Amino acid sequence: MPPMRSEIAPPMGELYANPSASQAMLDDAQFDVEQWLSGTEKTRYSRRVDRISERIEDWTGKLNPAQRKRVQDIIAKIQDEEIK
Repeated sequence: MPPMRSEIAPPMGELYANPSASQAMLDDAQFDVEQWLSGTEKTRYSRRVDRISERIEDWTGKLNPAQRKRVQDIIAKIQDEEIK
């Protein structure tokens, strides 16, 4: 029987405060977090649609306008549910 491995525990200091984003997470981010969080609601929504559309296109190929509209509608619905 192989030896048991020890449990991996996250640093409790960051979890105890329960921040939505800890400083370590911000420091480790591989993109500009400040730019990502900035902008108007419309700008953030547009970036979210673009980002998700690009990820879908990585799997399926180029989206046509009807498919892109469907992505926009789904994201709008998700955002409405997040606000509630």
